[in-house]
Amino acid sequence: MLRDALRKLAETEAFDYVIMDCPPSLGVLTINALTAATEVFIPLQPHFFALQGLSKLLSTTALVRSRLNRSLRVTGIMLCLYETGTRLAADVCDDLNDFLSRSDSDMPWADARIFESKIRRNIKLAEAPSYGQSIFDYAEKCPGAEDYGNLVNEVLAMEQAAAVPSVVSLPRAA
Repeated sequence: MLRDALRKLAETEAFDYVIMDCPPSLGVLTINALTAATEVFIPLQPHFFALQGLSKLLSTTALVRSRLNRSLRVTGIMLCLYETGTRLAADVCDDLNDFLSRSDSDMPWADARIFESKIRRNIKLAEAPSYGQSIFDYAEKCPGAEDYGNLVNEVLAMEQAAAVPSVVSLPRAA
């Protein structure tokens, strides 16, 4: 139903993006969103148990892609609650990079990337929702807002690079 509603809306309205923020579970809401989406951005806390949850989510994206939504793909993974300088965060990033580099090209995450922009642990990010505000309205100069701003710029640059046709230079015949 969500997919049909979004298609109908796309015919009448001009949207560049529709962002569906799903709960951290693999219930009906998440399956419905995956069925309607074309791209998935996964927030991931760089901890061991989060990697286990990621594997379940990736398996679910493969199942949804094979049965409900052929156009579904995982675009990228955003590291959140990131603590710079910890060995654990670096180890998780290394494991994740290794996994993605060895992935089968038929999987929905085959071309996924780990975004360079990392969302550092920041108390202002936790406080903003309790005031009913985005981080940009609540504390626009805090590290959390800076990190999310960098992530937005990275995603837009990635999209712009994909939209620009490649220029191929062919040698001239002498």
